[in-house]
This record gives sequence, structure tokens and C-alpha cells, in this order.
Amino acid sequence: MTVAELRRAPVLRDDRLHGFVSLAWAAIVGLLSAGTPGTRQIAYEAFADLPPGDQEMFLSYVRADRIEDAHPRL
Repeated sequence: MTVAELRRAPVLRDDRLHGFVSLAWAAIVGLLSAGTPGTRQIAYEAFADLPPGDQEMFLSYVRADRIEDAHPRL
């Protein structure tokens, strides 16, 4: 299973690290950090799969107003 496939797994969205950070967020950060057009597109799709409240918290976590503006580093 690839990271692109894992992003859809409910266990990744529901399992939390350090309070509010989910494993899905970690996958999205990894995909964004890879920085290729393909991995960024998969990250955007994974972000769209998050519930709205998680989307807002994720954007705050990566300090971006939009997912397209997020450029985290590992």
C-alpha cells in the first residue's frame, strides 16, 4: 500500500498523535514535503478528504491560509 492509498484509511484519520495531529496529517506533510507536482496533488486530495474542522486545524498547523500555500519541511 502506498502513502497515496494510506491517506484514505480511517485509522490514519482517527488516530491522533500529540492531541490533534493525526497520522493522516503526517502523510499529507510528507507528500507536500516531497514537493513534486504528483505528490502535491495527492496531498491536496488527502486534505480534501479531511473533515472541515481537521482542514482548518491542519492549515493552522502548517501556517498556511490554503493547502496550496503549505510548504512544510521534514
